[in-house]
Amino acid sequence: MPGIAQYSYKQHIKYADKSYEQGNYVEAMIHYDKAYQIGEYLDEESIFRYGESALNTFSLGVAQTQFENYLDIDSTVYSHLASYNLARISHLQGNYAEAILNYNIYLSEYEDAEPDITRDVYFLTRQADWALKADSEDEIDTIYPSSGMINTPYSENAPFVMDDSIYYSSLRFSIPSDKLRRYRSRLFKNEKQITIEGAREENLLSNLSISDDGSFTIFSICDYDETYNIRCALYYGALDSIGNINGIKKLPEIINVDSTNTSQPNIRFNDPDYTLFFSSDRSGGKGQRDIWKSTFTKELEFTEPENISYINTEKDEVSPFFHENSEQLYFSSNGHNGFGGYDIYKIRYTETDSSSIRNLGNKINSPLNDVDPFVNTSSSEIYLASNRPGSKYLEDSYQTCCFDIFKAEIKDCEIDLIAEFYDSFDDTELAEVSVQILDKTNDEIVFNELVMGPEMEIQLDCDKEYELIALKRGYQDLNYPLEDLKPIYGQVNEVKRKIFMDPSDYNLSVEVFDEEETDLALTNTELTLMNLDTGEEKKLSNGESNLYNFEILPKTKYRIIANKRAYDQKIIDFNSGVGEPDVEKTIFLKKTEIVQVTKVSLKNAIPVQLYFDNDEPDPKTRGTYSSQNYTQTFYRYYDRKEKFKQVYSSRFSRNDKDGAVYQIEELFEDQIKAGFEKYEKFKNQLLVVLEAGQKVNIYLRGYASPVHEDDYNIALGKRRVDSIRKEFDEWRDGVFLPYLNSGQLIVTERSFGEETAPPGISDDPGNPNKSIFSPEASIERRVEIDEINFNEN
Repeated sequence: MPGIAQYSYKQHIKYADKSYEQGNYVEAMIHYDKAYQIGEYLDEESIFRYGESALNTFSLGVAQTQFENYLDIDSTVYSHLASYNLARISHLQGNYAEAILNYNIYLSEYEDAEPDITRDVYFLTRQADWALKADSEDEIDTIYPSSGMINTPYSENAPFVMDDSIYYSSLRFSIPSDKLRRYRSRLFKNEKQITIEGAREENLLSNLSISDDGSFTIFSICDYDETYNIRCALYYGALDSIGNINGIKKLPEIINVDSTNTSQPNIRFNDPDYTLFFSSDRSGGKGQRDIWKSTFTKELEFTEPENISYINTEKDEVSPFFHENSEQLYFSSNGHNGFGGYDIYKIRYTETDSSSIRNLGNKINSPLNDVDPFVNTSSSEIYLASNRPGSKYLEDSYQTCCFDIFKAEIKDCEIDLIAEFYDSFDDTELAEVSVQILDKTNDEIVFNELVMGPEMEIQLDCDKEYELIALKRGYQDLNYPLEDLKPIYGQVNEVKRKIFMDPSDYNLSVEVFDEEETDLALTNTELTLMNLDTGEEKKLSNGESNLYNFEILPKTKYRIIANKRAYDQKIIDFNSGVGEPDVEKTIFLKKTEIVQVTKVSLKNAIPVQLYFDNDEPDPKTRGTYSSQNYTQTFYRYYDRKEKFKQVYSSRFSRNDKDGAVYQIEELFEDQIKAGFEKYEKFKNQLLVVLEAGQKVNIYLRGYASPVHEDDYNIALGKRRVDSIRKEFDEWRDGVFLPYLNSGQLIVTERSFGEETAPPGISDDPGNPNKSIFSPEASIERRVEIDEINFNEN
């Protein structure tokens, strides 16, 4: 092939166009420039392609000139692209205000031209505005190209430092006999090229990451397609004592998915396993290239890769690096707010919120591309690759074409934390707080003291994650993350934090007793708790217990109002205070005068006599339990009054019939009905006494007329007593049941049968008008409440 200088104008344009289409932008630039020098003219298409070739090699000055020339031509096809590229060039040169102006010009003229470009312009406008306003402080003291013979006019990237040696990749070697005159990269340790057994001559080798014990590495092997497009995959290799790599093998398909680009590995040791971080354009991501992670064993068994979604964007995230000591994940991206091209970011690995991602600042990051971060163990140095001004180049046109390795010294940084403790309820200062500070990067307690005053002071390192733990009696335990401290490197940063502690969940316990019988617990009391500061009320009725619990606030005035039937209302005011979360109160209630009167009335009401019809309840049985309560038997019995009058009076002569009828009337009204009414009053008065907390024992005695034999009458008497028991169970929907079940009300049975029936009462069932219907026999069919006892203990 003749030398380039012998080409004609047309030949240069031909070779320039071919190189442009192949993606060989350096070669395209050279030929477009030679064609211009020969003819002092380029056509419209060539000017645009010349500008794009220059932009793709980051020859920004040349690109700017060509796009300006292109826009001077009337009716150009790619005016919107030229306008867009000029705005990008201003952005990459760090002229953010000019870039914003140019982006706005594009939107005013070409917003509807191409939706994808318009969307990108809006994003880049926001990014330039962020860069224009960004705080210039960062953690870097100085940054300079790495020393020695590492950097060349070609590209060096992917630094990795271990045991005072720097490993990196250099794209400085031409591929022998390659018609496209492409270059290949090789791995180096310091200035010496690493031998990789099994690598082919045309491979591009880069992005070496070494295991913690130095025994193996994972790195990228890449190849060109038929043009200048590159596709990479990850490989494993063993490291020998001098740093050469042998026994290489391609990682399995779970990592290297077919037809995808997978590169830039970083190894984290998890003991006993490892985590592999890498960048890939595999499907399932959020953007073009995303950062993924996979756990693997020493036998190279990998888990399904997980997309680290909270750091990935619609654009590119590349070159992950995990720093073990600080647990920070570093990476490069052009999809977050930054200063131009790719910037370097970090996020604490335990965070999962993209808002915690931090741009490393405008010394680490330039308006151009800054990638491949590596931080040493002590966090005092950071290495990176950048094509910023200051990197080496072959000709002036290519001042920012190629990457060099840079080294930055991280400033000393210390945080002087001043913490003050306050009560969250009323903002008062707190003293005697037990404080621990946990370094979450290694779970180490770095501070553990009782802080006597309301303020404490401690010095903390900048690049770690801390949590403050505060304990104090009467307050809830507090775990307070020390976040968003925003230290400025190179100085002592005084950070003040007001830390508010919530009082414990305060509880009020109230017990209620009788004032006279002080060990008599009073149930079924209604307590109202009133917050005297807010007027809020809470009510409790606790049924079978005399203990009541309320959640209350500290340092608050309260009023307890106690109401119980048969007792006078009681009111107690108190202040819950602070420091003693369990507040206990005892209330003694005084019986109302009516209770005392009712107790006397109940005793005077004895006996209460309750009458039954013959062989009732449940006639002609020998059972001892009744299927009816007394009220049910009474109404049926009372309804038979006229029957009793008819049968009983039938034995008398006409002159005596009226007297017999009157006797029955008097029996039913003055004995049977009066007994029932007295019983109703008795139950109502009994309930008053029980509700007052009084323990009551009543005694029942059953009677029977002698019309049946003794054993039958005994069973009948038991059924009659059981009907009274049933009455106590069922009256007013079982109002007595709680007292019966608790033993506060006891019903005691006495004798049964006809033993107490007076002589002369007929026992002849064949003469019912005497043995059944006579007043004398009827009086004997009864149950008496013949005694009531109040337990005064």
